[in-house]
Amino acid sequence: MSNASCRVALVGLALGLVLAGTVRAQEQEKRLAEGMWTGTVYPPDGDLIELEYEVSYGDDGLAIVLHPPAEVGVGPLAADDPVYDVQTLSFTLMVGDTVLCTLLEEEDGHFEGDCVDASGEPALMTMFPPAG
Repeated sequence: MSNASCRVALVGLALGLVLAGTVRAQEQEKRLAEGMWTGTVYPPDGDLIELEYEVSYGDDGLAIVLHPPAEVGVGPLAADDPVYDVQTLSFTLMVGDTVLCTLLEEEDGHFEGDCVDASGEPALMTMFPPAG
């Protein structure tokens, strides 16, 4: 390989690494809008429940707290290990059993998906960003 070919190959490799790093950095920087989100959960054995989701970022990263209505009889629930990775939001909830939630981002920016406990029966969950 000639020196010129070697230089072209090295420049191409360097450019590829820079572009790959830029894409990864942009993906890592994508964040959920902070504030109060709204949505629903439809448990397999119950009625539709409207929820509010308090989304924030702190020293430990993403934090989500679910606020069900008072008549449900459950106070605020902190989501454990929330992760927002490109178009997927996942977290666990401790409501008797461990419940794993995996929501996919839709084109309009809201999320939809299932929350599944040990029984394997899914509960449909939606999550809409704050207005504005």
